[in-house]
Amino acid sequence: MDFKRLFFQYIALLFITSKSSIFINFVTKRSEFMRSTFSVLFYTKNQSLKDGRVPIMGRITINKTTACFSCKREVSLALWDAKANRAKGKSDEARRLNQKLDHIKAQITRHYQYICDHDSLVTAKSVYNRYLGFGDSYHTLMGLFREELASYKEKVGKEKAASTYRGLVADYNNLLLFLKEKRRIEDIAIADLDKKFVAEATAAGFVNLKGHRTVGGMRASIYNAMPIEGVEKLVEFMKKFEAENA
Repeated sequence: MDFKRLFFQYIALLFITSKSSIFINFVTKRSEFMRSTFSVLFYTKNQSLKDGRVPIMGRITINKTTACFSCKREVSLALWDAKANRAKGKSDEARRLNQKLDHIKAQITRHYQYICDHDSLVTAKSVYNRYLGFGDSYHTLMGLFREELASYKEKVGKEKAASTYRGLVADYNNLLLFLKEKRRIEDIAIADLDKKFVAEATAAGFVNLKGHRTVGGMRASIYNAMPIEGVEKLVEFMKKFEAENA
């Protein structure tokens, strides 16, 4: 019998089961600290008041770290309850807005819990990035644009024209400016657009457009039995989606 091993197991058992154990106190306090300092609240950006309406912002706070973001929603200043951090009243606008804010908070909370379970360090920024879909398994619009620019630049003077590259750079800058000024963001997860496209396409009668799970994106299989009218309607839907989400 290994008495040395039994001795250390016994000491470890006393240490873990002791009510005054420093280890137990540390774990308990750490868990309580992480839970008590996580919060998501919403507020209005009053300095951007226009026609009586203001943008709604969100703020994630975790262990003294913060991350602020735009909720991509506006509200009448008279309708906003600053103390409750949500719209007041029972009007349709207030109800829809509060449902959206509750949905955002629920998503952020879910991502926070995931990071707590899988990572040793959780910050407001890491939760916000996961909420946006910024991660190893995700792609972003501007990120992909930058990758394409880098790839194109390497081919300039060989098989690609410098003038075309300059045009692409200008397109990149214009798109970035649009996102900042119109959407108050600097990037967007491709997955967000994919989900919205699939949902709206399905509602419009277009099914099975989602790409392969390992590749992503969209796909449309056009066979001989597909009438030209169907192709035209799909193109029309895609143009409409582009216009509404540009």
